Amino acid sequence: GLIDLNPATAMELETPRARTALWTDKQIKRFINAAKKENRASIALAVRLAADTGQRQNDVLKMTWRQYERGEIRIRQAKTGKWVHVPLMAETRTMLDKAKKARKDTTQIVVSEATGRPYTADNFTHRFRDVANVAKIGDLWFLDLRRTAVVNLARAGCTIPEITAITGHETETATKIIETYMPRDSTMARNAISKLEDARKRKKKGK
Repeated sequence: GLIDLNPATAMELETPRARTALWTDKQIKRFINAAKKENRASIALAVRLAADTGQRQNDVLKMTWRQYERGEIRIRQAKTGKWVHVPLMAETRTMLDKAKKARKDTTQIVVSEATGRPYTADNFTHRFRDVANVAKIGDLWFLDLRRTAVVNLARAGCTIPEITAITGHETETATKIIETYMPRDSTMARNAISKLEDARKRKKKGK
């Protein structure tokens, strides 16, 4: 029969710590170079896409060529169902155009060089770790790129609404990431005052 208590409530299992790691630009570049040397340009492209768009691994692996048009990628996030439209930077567009020429017969963007087919999540994770070991980037995971994208966008001066328009994060989540990882230093203070002065100059010119 049914019981009134849950035996699992007294197990006192420890909750794993949340990931806090961030990729540096040098680590991203080192990984991409290593992936190309290992004949895994597809994984280099996946990392570049994740670093620029802040999308989850699942969404990156499911990106199709129909979603890429006029330098922009349209993504419907599997976890939330949200649509995001992200203009891509020049380096990423170049990598995409090169991949498209190399594999004209594929529907999905990230395709394994070994099989000619899209990666399964498990296979991608293993191949990613192989390249990471060659690149010697330490204990960085693919999922850390999503957090890294938020911080890099904030460092570039993007507002919370601008960041969430790219990554699809909830406003509260993006704010928490920035509060945790963004340094509050003199450089940020100078940038803020510079923006304020520019805004006042534009306002005066408009009068």
